[in-house]
Amino acid sequence: MTKKFLYLLVFATAWFLAYGYVALAQANDMMIDEVKYIQSSFRKKQAIIMPELVTPEIVEVPLINSQRPSLYNITDNVFEPASFMVYDVADAVSVYRATTINEYVQRDYLTQGIPWNFELPADGGDGYDNITIKPKEPAELSSIRLVVSDNSRLPREIELSGNYQGVERIIVAREDLSGDTITFPNTKLDFLTLKVYYRQPWRLSNILLSDRLIQTNYAARFLARPGVEYMFYWDQGWSLNVPVGEYPNVDGKAAYGVLGGLMNNETYQTIDKDGDGVRDATRDGQQIDNCLEVPNPDQADINANGIGDSCEDFDRDGVSNYQDNCIDKPNGNQIDTDADGVGDICDSEESRLTEKYKWLPWAGMAIAGLVLFTLFIIAAKHEFDQRK
Repeated sequence: MTKKFLYLLVFATAWFLAYGYVALAQANDMMIDEVKYIQSSFRKKQAIIMPELVTPEIVEVPLINSQRPSLYNITDNVFEPASFMVYDVADAVSVYRATTINEYVQRDYLTQGIPWNFELPADGGDGYDNITIKPKEPAELSSIRLVVSDNSRLPREIELSGNYQGVERIIVAREDLSGDTITFPNTKLDFLTLKVYYRQPWRLSNILLSDRLIQTNYAARFLARPGVEYMFYWDQGWSLNVPVGEYPNVDGKAAYGVLGGLMNNETYQTIDKDGDGVRDATRDGQQIDNCLEVPNPDQADINANGIGDSCEDFDRDGVSNYQDNCIDKPNGNQIDTDADGVGDICDSEESRLTEKYKWLPWAGMAIAGLVLFTLFIIAAKHEFDQRK
């Protein structure tokens, strides 16, 4: 009894393990198929050149445009969460300052939020400085705004000159500064020189130029693991939800990755919305299926107008052929008394009666047979009586 029980237990365990292995393999195959299906919805893909990582870190990758890519973990064959970031970079310029002792010092601090202190000379006289503002490339400007720190006053007077292609000219002659913004006619410049005159210390937090120099940058941030390869998939050809895991907190300091070359996704396939086995379109967008919303694997198009017969309304009654129970005669009400799938207008009265009462033809034939049989009996009896 004990041996039989052990044999049974071993057999049951082996069967359970085999079944579990098969189920796990099937689930894995299903997951792989799902990932492949998702990948096939994207037209483009792009490798990510990752920084060297020792531990999991937040990685930021500058993007080429405002389109949101989907992040694919190549190593683990799974899509992962990536947060889309938008940065408005205002007036990315180099700022130089010539102090009262004529030392030019480049300052990038203004773009990092570190204010710039302007102190009075040691002899107690008025302060004077030159601030040179150089955009990344020649730009058309019409205003400059001086952003000062809290509880700080503005300079008392300013003078503004500009330089374009080596020619320097006064843009705003020396005048009292009545507000934080200096306006002037729209002027194309390589760089500007702002002379400031002040009678008390002040603190400059930022310099903002005309709105035209505001630039929007895009990036994606994600939690990356050491030794894992990643890729972006772009330009989804048809709407499909891409399942990802939990989104981590990506705030704070990040390492930076770089995009590789943009490539066509060789697995891209157009969708088959109606599931009739005919793809909606070619990879370059040329329509294939002549009836996108209604299954029509035969692609029948009797009038050769490029629209599948199933999607047309031949009788113009407001009901498409694939739903119309009488495609050649208008019958918007679709009345079908005998529920045979043929509208009454296309179904004769006689046909409707016999289709409604299916036993009627058989009953008629039975009665006719009975009448003939009765007549035969009567005729036979009459013949028999005469012979007597």
